[in-house]
This record gives sequence, C-alpha cells and structure tokens, in this order.
Amino acid sequence: EWTEQVGLTLVHRDLQSMTLQLNATQQLFHYQILQMFPFTSETKRMGIIIRDEQTNEIIFYLKGADVVMQSFVQYNDWLQEECSNMAREGLRTLVVAKKTLTPEHYQDFEQRLMKVRQTLEILRNAGIKVWMLTGDKLETATCIAKSSKLIGRDHDIYTFKQITTREECLQEINMFRRKADACLIITGDTLQICLSFYERDLMELIIQCPAVVVCRCSPTQKANVVELLKKYGNQRVRVCAIGDGGNDVSMIQSADVGVGIVGKEGIQFCFLIFNESFA
Repeated sequence: EWTEQVGLTLVHRDLQSMTLQLNATQQLFHYQILQMFPFTSETKRMGIIIRDEQTNEIIFYLKGADVVMQSFVQYNDWLQEECSNMAREGLRTLVVAKKTLTPEHYQDFEQRLMKVRQTLEILRNAGIKVWMLTGDKLETATCIAKSSKLIGRDHDIYTFKQITTREECLQEINMFRRKADACLIITGDTLQICLSFYERDLMELIIQCPAVVVCRCSPTQKANVVELLKKYGNQRVRVCAIGDGGNDVSMIQSADVGVGIVGKEGIQFCFLIFNESFA
C-alpha cells in the first residue's frame, strides 16, 4: 500500500517472477526471482536475489533490524544516528541494503547451495530420512524446505491444519492417511495436541513420510519428537539430532547420537534417522 502511494505498484508476483509498474508513466519493470531468504528469528533479516530482465543485472536486496544490518553495510555515522533518533521517538526501524552481484558471485553462491541439495539427495538415496524442526513460522519453514530440496519436486506436501479438538484431530489424521508418500508440515502445538489423542496412530503414519517439517517448535517439543522416534521406530533405527543453539540441548541429549554445531548462524535444526547397519 505504501509503495502504491509513492507511485510504484506491484502488478504480479509469484515464486519465480514479479512485475512492478511506475504509475506516473505506466512503465512496467519485470524481474526474475533467483533466490529468497525468509525472515527467521535467528538471523533477524530477510533477503531476495533478483535478475532485472531489462538490464540483466543481478541484485541482492537485504532488510532487517538496524543492529543486525549495521554489520553488513559499510560503516556510516549517519545510519546509526538516524536509527537512534527514530528509536527515541518510539518508532520501529528497518534497514534496507542493496548490492549488485556479478555473475561469478552468484554462480559461486549457487554452487554452495547446490551442495546442500546434493547432500540431502545422497542421504535420501542412502535410506536416511531427514526431519527439520524449527522455531520459525510455517511459511518460512516451508520456503526453506523447498529451496534446500528437503522436500523434492516430486513429493506431495500435506500441511496439518490448526486443531483444538479430538474430532478435528481425527479428521486431519484420516485426511493425511489418504496422502500416500506425502511430506508432512505441522506446527509444534498441533503436533502436541494430536499426540495427546492419537499418539500411536499419528506416529505410525509420519514415521513413513519421506520428510517432516515441524515449525513453531519449542525446545521441549523437539526433545519429545526424538523420544517418540526412538519409541516407535523399529529396533534397528537410530536417531541423530543436530542443532546449533541452546534451544537444542535437550533434543541433542535425547538422541542416540547428538551433534552440536558451534558458530554456524542460521543452521536449521534437523534429524537424521538412519539404519544401524548403515552406520
């Protein structure tokens, strides 16, 4: 709404492209969306890489909290002063940064991201199932799961609705049962409610999923998931929990194998469920 007021209208937007219109001249600007980096509570920032179809420029836009962004942009007394002035007036501040990337820079980034995708593919081919547990909201977790190829293109996705009653829980489980080989996305609270009513039924279903994403997940819920995987998996299943923060301590301690990653900001929490004979 604000951009329209200043003369710039978003005409079209999907996962791959967007179109902007300059109201004064009705001129259209077309952009290809190359990568998106959703906001997370850990990074406190979000970004997007686009390609200008008119000039073929590759541009990286990043926005976030001023205390976070100050470490990414060139030092400027004016930036810090203006943010402080706005804060004293009771205003919230966001800092937006822009950088034009060379094709070489972007290709280097693509190669690094490809290694993540290749690693997940290797794990799947080896019979290892990967689960992601995160405190991020559902939309952010879904975007990360897709961009990293944790959820493959050939996989269906079933997202559990928010539930409050036993009847709603049973309805969702029955709907999910009809989705053979679908990846599951569920919030921590919904999972907890379902487990309180139909623990065995739900666990026997989701343990067969190609991948599972649990979002808005508390530290206690992460540890509970580990315990349930150990309880309902067959005797040869072992659970490895990987985390990088204090919220993961109980989860790591509950697993057969616990791995702590130090100093890796933005690492998403995941489970590697693997066969003992593979190890």
